[in-house]
Amino acid sequence: MKIKKNPELISMLNEAASRGNEYFDRLLAGVFRFNQFNQVYGKVSTQKGLDFIDEVIGLLKLNIEFGEKQIKRIPAKGPVIVVANHPLGGIERLLLIKYLGKIRPDIKVLGDPLLQQVDPLKEYFIPGSIKNAADKAKPSGNLPPQASLHIENGGMLCLFPSGSGSAYHPFYGFTDKVWHLQIIRFIKSAQVPVVPVYFQSKRGFPAVLRLKPNPFFPGILPPAKRLSIKIRIGNTVNVVTQNKFDDEHRFGRYLRAKVFGMESKIKVKSFFKTFIKPDAKPEPVIDAVPVKKIQKEIRSIEKEFSLFTLKNYTVYCAPSSHIPEILTEIGRLREITFREVGEGTNRKIDIDEYDFYYNQLFIWDNDETRLVGAYRIGPGREIIAQYGKQGFYISTLFGLDDELVPVLSESLELGRSFVVSDYQRKPLPLFMLWKGILYFLLKNPEYRYLIGPASISNNYSTVSKELMVRFFTKYHIDKKLANFVFPRNEFKPARNNSLVKTLLESTENNLELLDKTVSDMEEQNFGIPVLLKKYIQLNAKILGFNVDPDFNDSLDGLIFLDVFKIPLQVIESLSKDVNDESILERFYNSHR
Repeated sequence: MKIKKNPELISMLNEAASRGNEYFDRLLAGVFRFNQFNQVYGKVSTQKGLDFIDEVIGLLKLNIEFGEKQIKRIPAKGPVIVVANHPLGGIERLLLIKYLGKIRPDIKVLGDPLLQQVDPLKEYFIPGSIKNAADKAKPSGNLPPQASLHIENGGMLCLFPSGSGSAYHPFYGFTDKVWHLQIIRFIKSAQVPVVPVYFQSKRGFPAVLRLKPNPFFPGILPPAKRLSIKIRIGNTVNVVTQNKFDDEHRFGRYLRAKVFGMESKIKVKSFFKTFIKPDAKPEPVIDAVPVKKIQKEIRSIEKEFSLFTLKNYTVYCAPSSHIPEILTEIGRLREITFREVGEGTNRKIDIDEYDFYYNQLFIWDNDETRLVGAYRIGPGREIIAQYGKQGFYISTLFGLDDELVPVLSESLELGRSFVVSDYQRKPLPLFMLWKGILYFLLKNPEYRYLIGPASISNNYSTVSKELMVRFFTKYHIDKKLANFVFPRNEFKPARNNSLVKTLLESTENNLELLDKTVSDMEEQNFGIPVLLKKYIQLNAKILGFNVDPDFNDSLDGLIFLDVFKIPLQVIESLSKDVNDESILERFYNSHR
């Protein structure tokens, strides 16, 4: 017995042929998967429902790891939505039905054209697929009405928000593409409990590369037999928690984190704390993480994520998911250091949702066994692929036009930089942070730019802040890119401040003179913030300024740096210090 090719398939073939070879090739891959399923289907077509699925999984010889105790996390009755990642191209649908269907016979999965033709499975699928929808007036986007009706009738609905199989990213491995916003809107508007499910395939890198994703038929079969698949069910996200999220993008990031957070020991909830108002009483900062816990994590990342060692310091750059204890200590030291200069979140630890999927570059003092300083780094290409432009932290400070997306895809976003107070007078720690950033950038040739906020503390006088804003806007702005950036809380200097105008004229586009002028005006002799000054000395540009109410009203300048415009002597010094000539080769090649 075979599944008949319906008119919809013929229509897709014709459409693909008219769109060119690339689309036609992708569709042919789908047809081959279609024929593969026919072969399996012919052997098990006499079975029905869950028995049919068990037979299919048996024929594919899949190794499934599933803890039966997890099933207790599934509500036994009442409306519920299941959200899951999509790493295997479609077999996940059958696995959800197999394991969740035992406790919830009312389970339904949003289907695709192929699955609608499988008679033994029809009862489990709602016809339709995810389509891109931008109409905010429609909370459920283009989801079929049967999806809402099933929820209203108290059923279980399973959704794959990415809409297609996972893709490979250098920093994160295989992970979902951007989750469709209309799915997030549908979930938010449904006002029912949500259960996250995480599928982890233990196949190797070469096996995954043989996958041929196609936009027409995701298929339901993996590309190779004898796969090992681990299934984890997370804790239910109740409606009260969902309603704490006013921003749909942030809510989507939270749900995604609940799914992918199950692959590490990181507690997702700690990344999504709300900010405390600047005038609120600061919370006591958490206790230090025991050194032994940090050292254990350092040993586990030593081979893969260490960048270089200079004297008694080693610089590392690792994904947050690999270093939960180190990340906690970074968050603790951030808050302490920022409070000392009138900034900070006033929370007990400075960690937010962006830390969940950003990398942490940090310095470890091997002699004193302590963490010295750190930077947060967001790889732009991966962020765009998984979250869109709203996945950048800077999107909370500035509106970003779509014209900026190509640049963001080639950028590393920097932020949350600090050096602990008793190391700030030592020249090497800050020097090594910069070495680490440039080394990381130059060793990842898909990235060319650095972008991120540089803070000016609210402790500076109004005159000093206004002078710095006018100076950098006049002499160091990238006028073209600045047109694509809009501050969400604009800094508004006085229109006719004669003192500032006079001081600006006296600086004569001289950074050192500006530094001295600001220092002379400040009670504690603060000059230009060290990091802002360092960026400008490396030929960085300013794209705009924004006041950040979530960070004690500090003034953030959006920095943009082209690595190929960094002074040559800086690159040569870096190459010498880390004993790596390959970074010089990349820099030189850019000027040929």
